[in-house]
Amino acid sequence: MRHSTFALIGLAFLLLAPAARAETVVIKTKAPRKGMVVKTTDLLEFSMDLDIKADGQLLGTMKGHHIERSQRTEKVLLWTHAKQRISVEYVEVTSTENTTDPMGQTERKSQHEVLSGRSYIVEITEDEVTFESLDADFVTNEELAALKEDYEPMSSGGGDFNDLVVGKELVVGEEIEVPPETIAELMGADEEFEVGEFGMRLTETRRVGGKPCAIFAIDMVLSKREEGLRMVVRMAGEVVIRIKDGWLVSVSLEGPLAADGTLEDGEMSLSMVGGGTMKGTLNYRYNR
Repeated sequence: MRHSTFALIGLAFLLLAPAARAETVVIKTKAPRKGMVVKTTDLLEFSMDLDIKADGQLLGTMKGHHIERSQRTEKVLLWTHAKQRISVEYVEVTSTENTTDPMGQTERKSQHEVLSGRSYIVEITEDEVTFESLDADFVTNEELAALKEDYEPMSSGGGDFNDLVVGKELVVGEEIEVPPETIAELMGADEEFEVGEFGMRLTETRRVGGKPCAIFAIDMVLSKREEGLRMVVRMAGEVVIRIKDGWLVSVSLEGPLAADGTLEDGEMSLSMVGGGTMKGTLNYRYNR
C-alpha cells in the first residue's frame, strides 16, 4: 500500500511538471569580408549495371563507373549589397569514366575539364555576372558556359540550403517546409533532374571544426530521362551549416539508383534494366 502511494505521488509530480522546452536554433548571417579565402572541394560519383535484353533474351550487362572531382580556391576582393568581386582559381576539375560493354570490352576515359588549372576574376551584380581570365586575353565560350554553372546574378533567385534556414527560429527535430520551386532551383532540376520527394529536418547541433553548427537531415528522390533511359535515385544524408554566420560547411548525400528504358537500334528494340549507387559530397574551408 505504501509503495502504491509513493508511485501515485510520483506520477502526479510528472503530470504537473512543465514539459521540457524543445531546443531552438537561430542561424545568424554574416557577409564575407575582403581578403577572406574559401576552399571548396566537390565530388560526384555513381556506378550502374544495366542488363541489355532483346526479345526477352539477355545479351549482356553494361557496367559504368563515373567520378567528377573539383577543387577551387576563392578570395573575396569586394563584397557589398550591390557588387561582389572574387578571384577564383580552379585548382583541379577532372572526370573519370570506366565502362564495360555487354561483350566484356572495357574502356577508361580520364580528362581535365576546361576550367582545370585556370584562374579568373568574377564580378557579380544584381543583373549580371562578368568573367575576366587571368591566364589569357579572353574567356572562351566553353569556359563561359562552365563558369556560369558556378556563378549567377544576385537577382536570379538561386541560392543554397543555408538560404532556407538563416534568420529563422528552428526547432530541433521538426521538419522544415521547402517550396517545390525552391527545391528545383537548388537542385538544378530544370536542367538535369526532376525532384519528386524532398524532406529536410534539423536533427541536432554540434561543433564541427571548432564551430557551433546546425545539422540537417536531407532525404530526396530525383529522376532523369536521357536517351530512352529513366533513372530514379533516392538520396539521403546531411547538411552542416555554421550557426554564428550561416556559412555552409558541408553537404553529403548518397543512395541507390534504379534505371530502366528502351532503346531502338534499327529494327531491333533493346530493353534495359538495372541499378547502382550515387554519392555526392561538398566541403568548404574558410580562412579569414
